[in-house]
Amino acid sequence: MKNIFISIAIIASLLILSGCSQKHIDAVSDITYILTGVPGPKHKNQGSVGSNTQTKVMLEKEREANEFKNRRLAWVGKSIDDLIMQRGSPWGVHKRTDGGSQYTFKKTQNSSNDPYLNNPRLCVDNFITDKKGIIKDWSSSNCLY
Repeated sequence: MKNIFISIAIIASLLILSGCSQKHIDAVSDITYILTGVPGPKHKNQGSVGSNTQTKVMLEKEREANEFKNRRLAWVGKSIDDLIMQRGSPWGVHKRTDGGSQYTFKKTQNSSNDPYLNNPRLCVDNFITDKKGIIKDWSSSNCLY
């Protein structure tokens, strides 16, 4: 069964490779490598250092994004008063028709870790509360942390 599957993958690869762009050839090479474990030209030419570095960068960005989301999610279910005690007064408060409120916090952020993000940017966080002031939802725009 495995040999049939490998044969189908190879035949499909050969058919697809005729007249394809480099992007398509790389995609087929990736699929063939995943299915058969046999490295194609793309994988033989890539050094493990480059792919490991790229993977590490991607994992670090994913970790940072998850930490950011978890910091905001930690406030869901808690009182807006506690958030205000930690962050200070909000930039604005909007009363909602459902009886709750939207609290907007703005701050300028800088990132010295990335040369492309060294310019100050305005981070805007919005927290939605119910009638009792319990945080139900949040959104962020242009925030790094």
